[in-house]
Amino acid sequence: MVYKVIGLMSGSSLDGLDIVYAHLQEKASTTKGPKGWEYTLVHTVCYPYSDEWRQRLALAPGLSALEYQLLHADYGRYLGEQVLKFVEEFGLHFRVQLLVSHGHTAFHLPARHMTAQLGDGAAIAAVTGINVVSDLRSMDVALGGQGAPIVPIGELLLLPGYDFYLNLGGIANISRHGEKFIAFDVCPANRVLNTLVAGLCKAYDADGAIAATGKIDEALLDRLNELPYYAQPSAQIPRQRVRHGDRPAADTGAFDRGRAPHLYRPYRAANSRRRQVVRGGDAGPDPRHGRRSAQ
Repeated sequence: MVYKVIGLMSGSSLDGLDIVYAHLQEKASTTKGPKGWEYTLVHTVCYPYSDEWRQRLALAPGLSALEYQLLHADYGRYLGEQVLKFVEEFGLHFRVQLLVSHGHTAFHLPARHMTAQLGDGAAIAAVTGINVVSDLRSMDVALGGQGAPIVPIGELLLLPGYDFYLNLGGIANISRHGEKFIAFDVCPANRVLNTLVAGLCKAYDADGAIAATGKIDEALLDRLNELPYYAQPSAQIPRQRVRHGDRPAADTGAFDRGRAPHLYRPYRAANSRRRQVVRGGDAGPDPRHGRRSAQ
């Protein structure tokens, strides 16, 4: 059976809403491992957020309980409206069987068994008339897991044949596939870079062009690598750590030092130099959908 699914994702970089329409089909397994899946990415798009939506989502953690719930419902209806726009744009009327929405993470405190993503699934279903799956992290967190990173399960099922997977989003995470499946955050990625280029009135550093003109500041790189997080067992980087911890270390006032955060990510992943897939914003020539294999 072919499942015809729309997926929604809003990342911590707040650049926009990613939407994909994909065909998924389960493959028979010939090993003791999980069954694999065949997939086709039929249509993909990123609808940029308006300044208003970017600000509303960014300020969500400071809202009152009532204001937060109103935003949760409002953003859910917004997501539904964007799905209808996507369906109209690509002529998908009556073709979509399922809609899966991650939402936009506002709170993530796995140590206290709590995670919260904006975007009410019921509101999405009401606007679109499509069956909706949402609230993807809560069960893992309730069972004592980190609830993040969430990408590795897709890598395991959809992209077999590699030892390691490095995903570059707002935060970089890496997963190792083998008898024991391990996944954890490596270091901040695009959230720090986007903050740095915001001072130049840019949303992001397209293709790393600005950073490529700078020089590597070895002292700054050493400071970044000495952050206390890296002395801990593999875990998930708190969102507030990126806001208040790594940014001051990187924000030195001299933008040519932006090369250090770019070097920072491959440096942190250097101990995983086996067959590896690199995915995400800086992995390939397309800043939104790039994927590059690396040795």
